Amino acid sequence: MLTIQPDLAHNYRTCRPRDRESKMCFEILGYDVILDENCRPYLLEVNHAPSFSAESKLDYQIKYNVIHDTMKMLNLDLLDRKTLITKLQEEKMERFIGIQKKSPLKKELSSLYTSRFKQEFKY
Repeated sequence: MLTIQPDLAHNYRTCRPRDRESKMCFEILGYDVILDENCRPYLLEVNHAPSFSAESKLDYQIKYNVIHDTMKMLNLDLLDRKTLITKLQEEKMERFIGIQKKSPLKKELSSLYTSRFKQEFKY
């Protein structure tokens, strides 16, 4: 994880430069682990882009639960996302037509991130 973290952080900043709180991107990494006769785990490799295709019912259940639990953990709220996108578009249009005013968006984003952080911490 330590070796790939700088590369992942660079990719996130490149894709979402305005996302200062790292709330818009995530990645599911695939860990290949093998157990020895004493059930001690050994890490074989970490996959940057694991396959989510399922070849059996068990495979499907495992991968479905990984994705489901990930989405649940993220605690995504569609209304928050739509509100944020609308406000960002309004701010962009105001800059485009030359309206200079202090953006209340930063305050709103800060409170949104604070409440989101509290929810994540509670989870």
